[in-house]
Amino acid sequence: MDLSGTSVFYQSVLRAWSLALRNTRSEVQLCSLVEEEPLFYNPLIPVTELTFKSICLRFQRAGITKLGDLRFDEDWKSGEVLRAATGIMSVRLLQRIVEGVASSLPTFLKEALQHHSAGDQETFPSLPIAAEMGDHQEEGALLSFRTPQLAGFAEVSKKALYSICMKVLHRNSLDGLKESREKLCLLNFLIGQGKLAVWLTRKNKLQGSGTLDPELLLRAAVRIRLRIEYAYFKTTHNLPAFHRVWGQGGVLCGTDEEGGLLLFF
Repeated sequence: MDLSGTSVFYQSVLRAWSLALRNTRSEVQLCSLVEEEPLFYNPLIPVTELTFKSICLRFQRAGITKLGDLRFDEDWKSGEVLRAATGIMSVRLLQRIVEGVASSLPTFLKEALQHHSAGDQETFPSLPIAAEMGDHQEEGALLSFRTPQLAGFAEVSKKALYSICMKVLHRNSLDGLKESREKLCLLNFLIGQGKLAVWLTRKNKLQGSGTLDPELLLRAAVRIRLRIEYAYFKTTHNLPAFHRVWGQGGVLCGTDEEGGLLLFF
């Protein structure tokens, strides 16, 4: 996908969506608005020429962006017609694009085009989406895609999209971990501290003082909390409980042979 015309922020957003979300439209939904299928970056229309930036630009300027824009009176437009519309001089190239589009369509879409007539459906349908889970096994896993619930792309909240994207992007590091109360408590603590660090650094930026590095602030806050928790559990002679909650997998901390606190970040 060519995102060079968008800002760095929206490039990162669109890339995250492309990795984390998948389209779950059914064949019925696809067929109902077959002529509305986009010509560019559409896996249903894998035509090489339609990925060329110069051709995309010419087509877009001519208003040719959808499958129906290549059709006229239930037939495909000729290369001569497209040359007049786009200004691309090679009729052979344009004819090859049209033939490539026509031949690359799945059979069910070809049949839908044959029976489609203008005005069959005026309202664009909802675009259902789901998380790109791969081969993730849900049962008993710490990572769960049961929430948040995703429906149509237009209706889903920003918070739900962010949550799903974070789950998918960190899926490899969390797959295989089983759910437990201690792990949930630790994750909730870290997520809360991360959000607090982001908020505090934004506040510091507005006030013009303090650190602007949320990672630095997060690490400092977690170190302080670990030292406090360690001191409590050591005083109560219950270091095994400290390990169960705060020493999960030896990721954040542990203890040496003499029982002293070790920080691993």
